[in-house]
Amino acid sequence: MVKVEIDIIDSVDTEIKEFAKKSKIKKDTWLQNAIIAYLQHNRDIYGQQPGTLGWKQFMAAKREVIDKFDRAKEIDKSHKTSVYRGIIAESAFREWLHQFLPKKFGVTAGYIISQVESDSIKLSHFDIIIYNQIESPVYWTEGLEKSRAIPVEYVLGVIEVKSSLTPKAAQEAIEHLLELKRYAEGVDTPDAYPKKYFPGQFFCATVFFEFGRGINNKKIGKWLCKGGDLRGYLGGIILRPKDHAPGAIRLDYIEIEGKRNIHMLIMAGNGDYLSDFIEEILVKLTGERKRSYCSPRFLFL
Repeated sequence: MVKVEIDIIDSVDTEIKEFAKKSKIKKDTWLQNAIIAYLQHNRDIYGQQPGTLGWKQFMAAKREVIDKFDRAKEIDKSHKTSVYRGIIAESAFREWLHQFLPKKFGVTAGYIISQVESDSIKLSHFDIIIYNQIESPVYWTEGLEKSRAIPVEYVLGVIEVKSSLTPKAAQEAIEHLLELKRYAEGVDTPDAYPKKYFPGQFFCATVFFEFGRGINNKKIGKWLCKGGDLRGYLGGIILRPKDHAPGAIRLDYIEIEGKRNIHMLIMAGNGDYLSDFIEEILVKLTGERKRSYCSPRFLFL
């Protein structure tokens, strides 16, 4: 259960309790869920909570990303193979992330270059590379989407984007991320040359736009847990789950005493975990402590 810390005005306390009774919420969680549900349906009360400024617009930007994906799905219906939606999913999320992150962090598709490797190596292409664009050179740029080649020592994060969460998509995403393992097995000393590893704050993650057909949690979890072989693995997120669970869902990777697990975190009511996911990324990138908001998980979506 997620801890909720919101100052509720005394005058609405009775109304919240009445809402809880009508909603038939279990006794042990009724107060938290009632608060969330009440705030969702009362924009004025929500707006009085500190830390809410700008988050409605944040969620509106997320919906624009989803809308682009939906339009691509419609276009895909006339194609023999449904690849266009995947291309648009990568591009739309990459562009949104570029607009959101502080400008010292570049966001691109492309390649990772390590000078300790030979010229004969075949480079893999990654959906989203987050890098220190203030200090990093760009070895080359190619294609209409402007894929860039970034030196390994300036790469701060890598995200794999898939249109649907299925066992196959989870496998493909994790296997692709595991190609980075040789760069994440250590951290270079300040005077090391040439550089071989990612910086200490490196992270990696997965993003899925929606659930696919024939969900098999056991198979999906098996593959997502394998990401734990990588330093900085955050798990992932589903931007739009099924109708019974609206809002983004966190796929938190947790390892305790050598045992790995993926926790699927679903907020009660119409909630959204995208803000939590982005905050985890900001913590990795900036080294600052995680901030706390009355965040979009409480918005009526």
